[in-house]
Order: sequence, then C-alpha cells, then structure tokens
Amino acid sequence: VCSGGRYDDLAKVFTGKDYPGVGISIGLTRLLSQCLDSGLVTPEKVTPSEVLCIAADEVAQLKLLEIGQQLRSKGLKVENYFENKKLGKKFDYADKQGIEWVVVMGERELENGEVQVKNMNTGESVMVRVEEVSGFKF
Repeated sequence: VCSGGRYDDLAKVFTGKDYPGVGISIGLTRLLSQCLDSGLVTPEKVTPSEVLCIAADEVAQLKLLEIGQQLRSKGLKVENYFENKKLGKKFDYADKQGIEWVVVMGERELENGEVQVKNMNTGESVMVRVEEVSGFKF
C-alpha cells in the first residue's frame, strides 16, 4: 500500500543536474479496494449523476446536449449518454449506475418540442415541453 526510497537520479532526468531526493507514495487504488472489501467504506451509488440524458437517435443529440447544460446550470448532476447503442441498453446503463431520472428525446419529441422524463425508481414517465424541463422537479 505504501512505499518510499531515495530517488537521486530522478531529478536529473528532468533538470540535467544531480539533486538528492527521497519520496513516498500511497497506492490509493489498493487502499480504497481494501477499505471497500473490509466494509470501512460503503458507497451509496456508482455515480453522482442524478439525471441521464439519452438521445433515441442522432437527430436529437445536439438539442439534448443543450438541455443537459440547462439542467446543470440549475445545479443538477447530469450525464449525457453518447454511445450508439439500442435504447434498452441505454436505460440498462441508467439502472446499473443508480441514476434516478432519465430524459429521453428522439426525432418525434424533437419535432414536438418535448422530452420524455422517466423516473427509474417508479417506472413512471411524463412528457415535458422543452422550455419547461429546467423547471421540472427532479
């Protein structure tokens, strides 16, 4: 987990001069892994994201990026999903990450000026006008 030693030649690599040196390091990933395994640390969620923005197709992606930014400006922790996968896989991602809210927009929603907002915990979804999304109670 921890290590240390003399590193006299290290400074010479960067400066061209001989300087004595000592150092230490802590293997944070190893330390955190041990803390998780022993139960000292128990994370509540996989991600801090509260809202996941999903574009059902590429046409809506640009508008959904704007909506994600609006929600971030309201103080929400928002993640945009960019991978080109089937819609069901995108919802699976939200579920596995523990993200409570999903905002979905496809070509039809874009044409109608609305998004679908789904609560992943209850399964309920509502259609919300684009101009009203930033006021929605997530």
